[in-house]
Amino acid sequence: MDQVKKLKIVILSDNFTSTIIPPLIGEWGFSAYIEADGTKILYDVGNPGLPLLHNAKLLGYVCFSDKIKRFQPLLNTLVNDN
Repeated sequence: MDQVKKLKIVILSDNFTSTIIPPLIGEWGFSAYIEADGTKILYDVGNPGLPLLHNAKLLGYVCFSDKIKRFQPLLNTLVNDN
């Protein structure tokens, strides 16, 4: 296993985001954008929807938030089916 040479983690949303860094929106859960040596990962255990999209756009991850929007109908279906 190779060592990671460059690592970037951006917290997009958590329980305290809105109280620490307004005008970001907080929510129950945790979402982070992770980039390791050029590999991009969305780690999300929050509710699907507005906080993640809003914060990603506000923090400059517009392309990232646009990609998430494409999956929003699928996410809504999965959430409503359970």
